[in-house]
Amino acid sequence: MCCEAGGHGSSTSPPLLNLLPSISAALPSFTPLNPSTPPFLLGAGGLSSGAHLAALFTLGAHGAVYGTRFLLTPESTYSATRKSVLRQAGHGSTTRSMAFDEARNTLDWPNGVDGRGIVNETVKDYQAGQEGMHERQERYTKADKEDDKERLIVWAGTGVGDVREITPAEEVVKQLEKEAIQALSSAGAYLQG
Repeated sequence: MCCEAGGHGSSTSPPLLNLLPSISAALPSFTPLNPSTPPFLLGAGGLSSGAHLAALFTLGAHGAVYGTRFLLTPESTYSATRKSVLRQAGHGSTTRSMAFDEARNTLDWPNGVDGRGIVNETVKDYQAGQEGMHERQERYTKADKEDDKERLIVWAGTGVGDVREITPAEEVVKQLEKEAIQALSSAGAYLQG
């Protein structure tokens, strides 16, 4: 997983556009469990548009995994409050931090693994060393019960600033496909022109 993805991953992973080509180059030396079914290469992390999918195709991916984009669908189990936070987020609204796990007391991740989510008061208190860990955890527990959007943990990738509307998942898939086709057509026109 690349560093742009929401949720947990390696804090030292390279960006997707650097990671994907290196994985693609290594795939031919990989021996799959079933030789008649070669592995699929999927890109994930920070994706929000069909143009991103088109870019991944040009880098050798067979498809993409969109996480944050599908949190803003009626089918998502994210609460209305968390969806509201996502809709208001802009570019640069996320960070990688252990603040999210400290707040939830889920600190048993391997070294080098942290999470990407929306910067809020929980993150700011952690970064400032505000009070002690137990006090910050108590504050988060209370905020979670009260659905306090200023302190809730809202996982999100770097593409969160591109999405403002809650759209049914089926429509999102159709839109991503349409945008990918348009982006690939435009790129083809550059090559022909």
